[in-house]
Amino acid sequence: MAFDGTLVRSLTCLLAVVHVIWGAALLAAAASWTVSAFRILPHMSSGTLHTNLPIVAMLAVTFAGPLLLLGLWLVALGRAIWRRDAAARTRVLWTHAVLLAPALLAVLVGIADLRAAERSAAHGGGLLGGIGLIPLVLGGALAALNAAALAAARHLLPSPGI
Repeated sequence: MAFDGTLVRSLTCLLAVVHVIWGAALLAAAASWTVSAFRILPHMSSGTLHTNLPIVAMLAVTFAGPLLLLGLWLVALGRAIWRRDAAARTRVLWTHAVLLAPALLAVLVGIADLRAAERSAAHGGGLLGGIGLIPLVLGGALAALNAAALAAARHLLPSPGI
């Protein structure tokens, strides 16, 4: 599919900006998780500051670390797309192919949850049956976003060596 040069540049800029926005959102989420983890420190009932601080730091790194790393990577990826680096296409394709797997897994988990809720409701349970919609909707949205980024990278970004 052939695109006009101005349209390609505009869509490429949009792809870069969306990556930076998502990266910034993940960095903000990581900061929020870190602050939340350290806010529990004064409320810990046993131990001293020196014994509780490593536990809280480990909690912060465990939850905020992956968000921080992915956020930094998406900002760097957005910068590479904006600058039209030679390897940007390969990086975008690899990144979103890898991120597509957990998104599709979340969709499968949501479907399985809804099926289990249906079986539970048939036996008188099912109070939290709708909880399966959360991974289904979030996973579906992330899968669509990753598929769109894969298509955009394939059609808009130059192949390495060109």
